[in-house]
Amino acid sequence: MLDSNVTLTDLSHVVLNIRLFDINTTKEIVMSTNDAITMKALRCGVDNVAIEHCLDVVSTLDMVYHDVYKLLLKMIHLLLLGFEEEKEKVDHKRK
Repeated sequence: MLDSNVTLTDLSHVVLNIRLFDINTTKEIVMSTNDAITMKALRCGVDNVAIEHCLDVVSTLDMVYHDVYKLLLKMIHLLLLGFEEEKEKVDHKRK
C-alpha cells in the first residue's frame, strides 16, 4: 500500500495476541516500510468514537462474531458520515 496509515482493530484480547505475535513481522510480510500500522481495541457499537479520523477503506477478515454484524454496519455508517454527532453525544454525557 502506498504510504498508508493502517489501523487494525479487533476485540481487546485479540489485539493483545497480535501484539504478542509481533506486528512488525506482519508489517514486513504484508506492507511496504513506508506504511504505518497501529492497533486499537474496538468493540463495534460501543467504541465508535475510538477511531479519531475517517477511514478510506474498511475491510473485515474472518468476521466470526455473528452477534455484532449490525453493530459493525452501524460503525461503518458512522465512519462514512463522520463522527461529529456521536462525539457530541459523548461530550454531552461527560458534562
